[in-house]
Amino acid sequence: MTTQTLDIERWVLELLIVLKQESEAMAQISMWLTQLQERVMQRDELGLEALFTEIRTHENLMPELERRRQSIRGDLATVLGLPFEQLTLTRLEELLTGELRNQVSQMKAHLKTQTRRLHNQRQGTVMFLADCIRLNRQLLNSVFHNTPQSHLTYSARGNSEHQRSSALVNLQF
Repeated sequence: MTTQTLDIERWVLELLIVLKQESEAMAQISMWLTQLQERVMQRDELGLEALFTEIRTHENLMPELERRRQSIRGDLATVLGLPFEQLTLTRLEELLTGELRNQVSQMKAHLKTQTRRLHNQRQGTVMFLADCIRLNRQLLNSVFHNTPQSHLTYSARGNSEHQRSSALVNLQF
């Protein structure tokens, strides 16, 4: 094996390690989103505080992994003689052979699936929290008999809607 081949293998293996760490970080974020929804539904304020503290302690994890990945990508692009922008996992798959190619292909497929799932989960959490805010606002407005102009709510798509019906809860005896 040539020195260049060994350098390429070393950089690809380092890249795969960082991508695995990013995958693990995405799994952690997914778990946090699930816990956030559960704790909001349970009205667990202490649990929410603990969750937010845990998230804050790891807030630099993804930027650090991103920095390491970009650094390895730059070094690998230099060894391969490619411009930095052209070095993607797809391009790397085309250039590699054997077991390394299989590992890169598997990681690429895994990250693609995981990223799509995480995006959907994040969107679902955003919609869930927006619905919680909307329902809380409706309940407060119905309790305090606010004017109809103050019955502005938002649909799941973020469009503003004025409530046309009567109060959500009638507190008259």
